[in-house]
Amino acid sequence: MLQQYRYQMGPQEYLAYQKYHLAHDKAARGRIAAMRLIASVGMLVIGLLLHVVGRVNLVVVGVFAVLAVCAWVLVPQWVRDSMYKTAEQRYAPKIEPYTAVTTMEEDGLHIFDGEEEQVLLYDSIEQIIDEDGYLFLGYGDRQTVVIPPAAFVQGANERADFLSELRHMVHKRRSGVAQK
Repeated sequence: MLQQYRYQMGPQEYLAYQKYHLAHDKAARGRIAAMRLIASVGMLVIGLLLHVVGRVNLVVVGVFAVLAVCAWVLVPQWVRDSMYKTAEQRYAPKIEPYTAVTTMEEDGLHIFDGEEEQVLLYDSIEQIIDEDGYLFLGYGDRQTVVIPPAAFVQGANERADFLSELRHMVHKRRSGVAQK
């Protein structure tokens, strides 16, 4: 065992993951982009259709064009806020806190979630995101390990050492320096 970290996982960590997920996940970005496009184009089409059927003049079409631009700008944040609010109100209260233990070993991170242990091999880690004090380790098809700031009880130096060692091990495994 190289290093071991014990920390609580609960609603707050789930919400930190949701925030990360909404900002970085390709599928979430795709849904947001689709809603942005639908809202903007919809506003333009409504304005043009009203003009074509003779119900409004071009000034009103201009108003719909301005609404389309506003939708283009505002819809992404509105959708993110809406999705986050749903996670906050519907799912986070259902999360039962548990103690997790992450151990840095030679073969990978051994992560005990209170029920079972999984091994996250270093060469399977695709992303190491450091955001808002949380570490998000992305691997596989949209899977992420969350390590909260509370894991590093000795502070910023311990966290920096963990990140440095993790990046070193990932690089070492990927470059083939270490035997798998």
